[in-house]
Amino acid sequence: MAFYMLMPVYTDDGVLLQCEVRGAAPKPRVEWQDRDGNKLPAEDPQVSERGDRYHITLQTTVTKTGCCRCVVTQEETNRRTHAEIYVAIIVKMSIWTKILGAVVPAVVLGVAGAAFLLR
Repeated sequence: MAFYMLMPVYTDDGVLLQCEVRGAAPKPRVEWQDRDGNKLPAEDPQVSERGDRYHITLQTTVTKTGCCRCVVTQEETNRRTHAEIYVAIIVKMSIWTKILGAVVPAVVLGVAGAAFLLR
């Protein structure tokens, strides 16, 4: 069984995570969890069967910074493995935040400069 995560993809909705399991037998349960072991909401898994082997892809979109874990469990064989990734959510600044971030310091520097020159 091959098990891996693809690189995270930053979208407007959050960070898209994808976990893939290839060639597993028997069929495993695959789920995304947070660091505390709580199950994260995910898309329906994409499952294909080749002979007696299963290929499963599971995606989730996270919106909070933290550690996420893809957990693969084969209950019949009592096997469990996982891979972790740390996700950092980057907050996009609105155009108004950018404008205020540029204008307010310029006004403050202008007032300070004028006060210095007028002394």
